[in-house]
Amino acid sequence: MLDGLLGKGHGSEEAKEFAAINARTHNAMGRWGAVFVALALFLLTSAIAVAVNRSAWESVTSVWELFVTPDVYVKYLQFLALALGMTGLGILFFFFSWEGGKKMEPAYAEYARKKGIDLAAVSLLLQPPMILLSILVLPPEALSGVMLALAGIAVLLLLLALQLLYALHKEGNVQYAGLAFFALICASAFTVTKDQLAIQNATKEHAARMVVAHEMQLESLKARLGIGAPVPTGEDIYNGRCSACHLYDQKKIGPPYNLVIPKYAGKKAEMIAFVLNPAKVDPAYPPMPNQGLKPGEADSIVSYLFRTYGQQ
Repeated sequence: MLDGLLGKGHGSEEAKEFAAINARTHNAMGRWGAVFVALALFLLTSAIAVAVNRSAWESVTSVWELFVTPDVYVKYLQFLALALGMTGLGILFFFFSWEGGKKMEPAYAEYARKKGIDLAAVSLLLQPPMILLSILVLPPEALSGVMLALAGIAVLLLLLALQLLYALHKEGNVQYAGLAFFALICASAFTVTKDQLAIQNATKEHAARMVVAHEMQLESLKARLGIGAPVPTGEDIYNGRCSACHLYDQKKIGPPYNLVIPKYAGKKAEMIAFVLNPAKVDPAYPPMPNQGLKPGEADSIVSYLFRTYGQQ
């Protein structure tokens, strides 16, 4: 019997040791998992920040240079604040509101409720200034009225979620948790849309250049295969379309060429991109309408203007 008791005690010690090892292993894997998630989030936010800032396309040549880029840290902190809010309001919604809430011991329920409110409050207080700061570090070409409107809607939804969280704290009505969680999801959607629009605005000219290069390569290939359509000369396009609004040294509907063309000296690709996708530049003149030119035609008219007026 003594041997049985010793054996039982020995087995109990082994079980405790195994449980301790298992707990340490899980804790270690959890910490490493958090590290890798944080690293992945940093790389994701870095990619977004660099894509919006065209000046960083050449200045940032390695991952390590991202650690000294202010807009990367702003975007990273903004995502961390969003993650805190999703965690806090997620706890409150799924633990206490979803399908009537979970059955928990009172002490654990109070702990979960307090932790959820604390995390959500910190997140909802941090996100509006982080959104404002993220706009302030954007380059001018990334800004637009629609993008600013989306940011404004996101801030209003975050403030609404904060009010609902306060009502939950004061009144204890768990229905507010669901409403606050939904408001935060909507605010996140507007924030992501705002970021995507900023990227689109910042890369608009670059995308137009890529389209021009692709179309020119395609037309060149078709010409070599004998299936290319004839392209009007630059002079034909000028006489048929451009001369109605532009003269060389006189103001007409559009600005005179002697003021415009020198700005594009050595920047032929930029002028082609503008002709294909015109935008309002000078407030003294109406915006140039899109002429519906093909890339080859745009190249022809720009080449003609440069050749005629001495720019290369």
